[in-house]
Amino acid sequence: MEVCTLGLEVRRTWSEQEMVCSFGGCMLPGTPDGMFECWDGALTCVQVVRVPLVAEMRLEEAEEALLQTVLTKVVKSQAWLSATSVMPTDFVIFCWLPFQIDPVLVERTEASMDRIRALDPRFSLRLRVPADAGALFPALFACNYSVEAQRSKSRSWSEVATFTGSSQENSDDEDSFAPWDITWEWDEDAQKPAEVEEDVECRDKGAGKTKSGSESPDDCSECEWTIAWDSLHIADCAFQRESTSQQATLECKADEAPPAILNFKQPVHFDDGG
Repeated sequence: MEVCTLGLEVRRTWSEQEMVCSFGGCMLPGTPDGMFECWDGALTCVQVVRVPLVAEMRLEEAEEALLQTVLTKVVKSQAWLSATSVMPTDFVIFCWLPFQIDPVLVERTEASMDRIRALDPRFSLRLRVPADAGALFPALFACNYSVEAQRSKSRSWSEVATFTGSSQENSDDEDSFAPWDITWEWDEDAQKPAEVEEDVECRDKGAGKTKSGSESPDDCSECEWTIAWDSLHIADCAFQRESTSQQATLECKADEAPPAILNFKQPVHFDDGG
């Protein structure tokens, strides 16, 4: 963090503990080791890692070990950025090296980083050798590291996600309007025919009143409510009349029907077929 903030006017900083996120009881990978904001609003995340290099490695082995270290940190950091919606100006992959490496290896690593930046321009790479390498790298550091053993769990280029900057645009759209909420459009389409009919009737009434000199077209704002309430009142009256008519018909039929008289004194004869 001190190396990354050197020469910058830092407004505030965040530690790794403040940025840890968990889901389902598990901590999300890729949490930066630190984050700081400058007074110009630029937000920078820093991910620090020690590269497992040993002096006995061949150039190809050292290149693969360094590339896998960078790819692993980029993939995990992308997962953390996606989960937290943090939008940094720069996400630094800060690699500590145990010793000075071959310039050819540096050139190849920077070329690989350019390829990563073509997919996600938020990331950048810094390679540094500490002043006291023994304090950061113990004597047996990476002595059991094997390139062949690490290939089974190595990262590939296909795991690096492409960043288009759409996350920030989508968050702004969510605050203002949800374009995918098509239910609002359905309601508008359902209301359009009624609104068109009301507008036509309102214009006709407004035109008639304007000719008579009693009202101007600007006073048609009350027509919509008048038409709506009149229609409801007419429908209610018709329903009440129909209900009253049906009830009266049923009462008349009940009065005209003869009463059912049962004579229990008259004997009943059964024909048994004899």
